[in-house]
Amino acid sequence: NNDNNLNHYDELYNYNNQYLHYPQSIEIKKLKFTAMLFSKKFVEINNRFIMFIVKKILGVGKPIYIFIKDHKIFAILDLQKGIYNLSKENISNKYIELSSGILYEMLTKPWGVDTLIISGCFRCVSYDLKDIVSSLNIANLNSAGFYLNFRTFLRFRNIKSLLKIYRVWSNWESAISIRK
Repeated sequence: NNDNNLNHYDELYNYNNQYLHYPQSIEIKKLKFTAMLFSKKFVEINNRFIMFIVKKILGVGKPIYIFIKDHKIFAILDLQKGIYNLSKENISNKYIELSSGILYEMLTKPWGVDTLIISGCFRCVSYDLKDIVSSLNIANLNSAGFYLNFRTFLRFRNIKSLLKIYRVWSNWESAISIRK
């Protein structure tokens, strides 16, 4: 739960519970359109077949249930399909809670997913941080120039870099003990 971390730093640096960064609320219609553009770009630069294999084998890129707290709406965020199944009723007992402004920044900034994870501007409800990182990390790799397509796997330099990324992720995962 990121609330504990945020409270810790509030106390440590005496922020008096002021949010350091709290973007304005974004209309749902604009949010859905932005998510559609994000997913369209994501699908254009990554191979759907490779995405399917990676999702099935590694669990990477799976849809995430979200709760947009300023609109009090539940939805599903999928890197390939955008935002869908909007509902006022809870559609899953696992979700991440975030504001529409934070979600909008994640979808519009090149390193938005990374910033979301580092800044802790969301709260995991029954999700592990590992699940969130696994689902969204491909967008970070895309920002770094690694795409899930056949060309990426044909270049030795890219294979070497991807193996290095995997080793770093494995070491990080072990170091903070986020495995189930």
